[in-house]
Amino acid sequence: MRGLGYFGLVVMALAGQPLHAQSPEQFRAEVMADMARRLPKAKLVATPSDPLQLQIIRQGEDDVMINLDRIWQFCQANDRATCSQVKSAFLAKVLAPSPVLSREGLRVIVRGQGYADQIRAMPPQKDGTPTAYLRRIGDDLFAILAMDAPETTGIVTGSQLAQLGLGEEQAWALAEQQTAAHLPSLPGPDQVKASGVGFEGYDYLGSLLVQRSAFARLAKAVGPDLMVTVVSDGFVLVRLMPDGESLERFAKIVRDDCAQQERCISQHIYRFSDGGWRIAEQTEPVS
Repeated sequence: MRGLGYFGLVVMALAGQPLHAQSPEQFRAEVMADMARRLPKAKLVATPSDPLQLQIIRQGEDDVMINLDRIWQFCQANDRATCSQVKSAFLAKVLAPSPVLSREGLRVIVRGQGYADQIRAMPPQKDGTPTAYLRRIGDDLFAILAMDAPETTGIVTGSQLAQLGLGEEQAWALAEQQTAAHLPSLPGPDQVKASGVGFEGYDYLGSLLVQRSAFARLAKAVGPDLMVTVVSDGFVLVRLMPDGESLERFAKIVRDDCAQQERCISQHIYRFSDGGWRIAEQTEPVS
């Protein structure tokens, strides 16, 4: 599944230094320089109000908004070599051809508040249809309609749904069904009580959290100490842990893990209640 670049002189001057020395403006400038080399016919526009956002404008295509927040944050927590490798992969994915539209490719992805805010800030498409479809599934978690492809994942737009001949509700139902078919089954109550389960090795693991009816049944069976973390699409943890000092200490581990992820979904621990995901730990980190 699924991911940006640099002014040569700046690279040489900063070689060997951690990327935390870079400002958001410097980071975006380097990414835009790399993009310009890869897309010589495109117009790249930096968003004046957001130093980590830019727009790709190509004739005959919908404009594309690129948000660099997560990749910049990742680079602040990692060395230059790791950052350069991840940026290169990110650029390849971002600039890859859009996924071929098909009903079979519909998926649901889960993202955090920042990602949802960026989508909501994007203008409608040129034909006036929605740029994306998203639904809140928790305090700061959102389900988003997407199109799957071997090398990338694209956000599904209103015009694309029209091309597929699907209404919004039809698309959600099909996407949820197809996503669940490619994911492991949720653990049973006995397994959660015994040791919990850490899921990895699948694409779209964060989308397990879309299965709210199943989690509601699991929470009812195991009690109020059920907790879930979703730091990325590559790892989801389901286990029991009561409120208190242990939970807050574990929350620090989750935040640190999130900071090391190329694309962290959430730094929080969640409990399931009232039909959605509620942040379990204190909202302010404790020392």
